Amino acid sequence: MNYTSPPIDPTDPQGTDLALDANGDLVLTPQGDVGLVSGTDNIKQMIRVRLQTIPDTYIFGNDLGSELGQTIDEPLNPVTQKLVDQYVRNALVDPRIIQINKVTMIDPDDGSMQFYVTVNLDVIGAGTIQTTVPIGGVTGV
Repeated sequence: MNYTSPPIDPTDPQGTDLALDANGDLVLTPQGDVGLVSGTDNIKQMIRVRLQTIPDTYIFGNDLGSELGQTIDEPLNPVTQKLVDQYVRNALVDPRIIQINKVTMIDPDDGSMQFYVTVNLDVIGAGTIQTTVPIGGVTGV
């Protein structure tokens, strides 16, 4: 399946997908069913998954992921910001996205090997949305 060009359902333009938690694990409902996510929450989940996935590691296809991992622990400067912007735009090719308005990077410079990317974009049927995605990080700290 081509994950960068999912078909758009006119009755559900943002799409519906399996709900994933921050670790990428399936979310179960209190009844034990697999949870679903739709609307702008699905768009935000799609952004998070695509930005946090290393290219060629997605088990359902190799057309998903970003090169953002290459910028971890790089200094926050105009060159790095430009790379981050390009990596985000490359990863978020999707017919549901009308345009990406702004991409910003925040580096807390706290030794966590993590930074945050905020994306502001226009989405079909939803208008403008903004979400922040953590990239990298030291586990178990």
